[in-house]
Amino acid sequence: MPLLDRVNHFYCPAGRWPFRGWVLLPRGEYDQLDPYSSALQLSVGDPRRPDNVATLKNLAVVRARCATRGLAGDDDALYLIELTDARGVLSNRWFQHPTTSSYNIRAPAYPDVFHPASMN
Repeated sequence: MPLLDRVNHFYCPAGRWPFRGWVLLPRGEYDQLDPYSSALQLSVGDPRRPDNVATLKNLAVVRARCATRGLAGDDDALYLIELTDARGVLSNRWFQHPTTSSYNIRAPAYPDVFHPASMN
């Protein structure tokens, strides 16, 4: 698998570019994660030395690929997990800049009425 050279690599650029990282997990551990959560945490460093541990917060799973041969559903199968931060969740190749704007949102209790803040 060509992406295995990225295992345990983390790229955290400044600016608008998203965080990207890759970890290798057994399927049994991957199944314990919520793949739709954007509040995952990853501690990196030596757990025997708490001053040498960095915690990466608010991460989300981009994709998981089976990296071993055999049955993909096997609990011992290894999965390459790609992680990103909020900027990576919002950005994709079709849209260059993420946005939090909303336009013409209907008021659910009133037919044909829009929320005033969404009309600009």
